[in-house]
Amino acid sequence: FIRHKLFARINYMATTTPSPSSKRGEEQTQTFTLYFVRHGEALHNELEKQAESSALSLVISEGYDPDSPYAKNRMEEARKAILRSESMEDPPLSKLGVNQAKKAKKDLERLIEIYDLPPVEEVWVSPLQRTLQTASIVFPYTAVDIDEVPALSSETLSDRVKRDESKLEILPKIRVRKEIEERHTGLPCDRHSSLGKLTRRPTFNRFSFSALNVLSVANLFSTY
Repeated sequence: FIRHKLFARINYMATTTPSPSSKRGEEQTQTFTLYFVRHGEALHNELEKQAESSALSLVISEGYDPDSPYAKNRMEEARKAILRSESMEDPPLSKLGVNQAKKAKKDLERLIEIYDLPPVEEVWVSPLQRTLQTASIVFPYTAVDIDEVPALSSETLSDRVKRDESKLEILPKIRVRKEIEERHTGLPCDRHSSLGKLTRRPTFNRFSFSALNVLSVANLFSTY
């Protein structure tokens, strides 16, 4: 899940239907390991900090105490103005965010190796651009269904398979799920782009959007 805290790991025990060979009344369990990865910093986060810094400089130039309630209010107003800007609709990762995602990829690989954890088999990610970008960086090689992503050329697939041939059996499937998107704040930065726009991105066309239910797909195609 490219959404929350970085590398929180949960072992989830699920009860399954007893197999014909199991004893009567005997429960069978299956363990699932969940990895939670935080998306990288987005452009609006970077601009928020810049707006706060500019507002503070202006307040100081006007002779106000930088720790005064007035200064804090001006900084907060400047920050919120960024979030309310329509130009910040579904913003991408910042340069820092891209580097954070690259570091997360290395950290996750190292943790799995050091602690002998199971490999990632499936990734759930929200439709927001910042989470999709993070997923594409942390998981550059993925399992794909050609029927689901016809835009993916055989040459592109063949090239990726050759470069990661030793890991074919553990390539994760990336599924885009609307249920885990950012809470509905009404702010442009927390509104995702249309499904058509997302699937046209070469970076995202290897992701599976089929897990979205009918309502989710309708929302993805809607115009804000």
